[in-house]
Amino acid sequence: KVRAIAQHIIDKGYNITWESNARVDQFNDRLLDDALLALIKKSGCFALRMGMESGSNRILQLMKKDCVVDDIIRAVEQCEKYGIIPIGNFIIGFPTEPKEEMVATAKLILKLKQISPNGLFYSPGLLRPYPGTEIYEYAKQYGGFDEPKTLREWADKEIDVGLFVNPSDLRWIKDPEWL
Repeated sequence: KVRAIAQHIIDKGYNITWESNARVDQFNDRLLDDALLALIKKSGCFALRMGMESGSNRILQLMKKDCVVDDIIRAVEQCEKYGIIPIGNFIIGFPTEPKEEMVATAKLILKLKQISPNGLFYSPGLLRPYPGTEIYEYAKQYGGFDEPKTLREWADKEIDVGLFVNPSDLRWIKDPEWL
């Protein structure tokens, strides 16, 4: 479908720019190959947003991302090759994630910026596991926090859920003082 849409934009002579979401694991010979990247660039694609998440293969596996750090690097290299801006999001603070793996994420961001100087690689946000998810259950087990039982208890919970969070409130984080 992406090929057909990109080709339609070109065939009709539309002069538009657009961006899209992509997955790091899609940069392969079956999906986002060289031909498709060249085509979408020609049709006006200027950026691809990806959840790159971590500089740790162990954390990527824990997240079930279906990729490794080398795949993230390849995706950014491919975007750079075709003049497409890669936009990457990262998360730290996973249960069992030590400081060294958080540092690996920071180092990966710096490496990606060297590969793609125009790339946008956002500083890592803190993990916020949502109730009902597997990672939430894992965080509960690892962090030992008291889960609210009612909506009222959730509303009264004194964990900042805005942009800025006190890492010590997220008890599953191993080294909160480091953040």
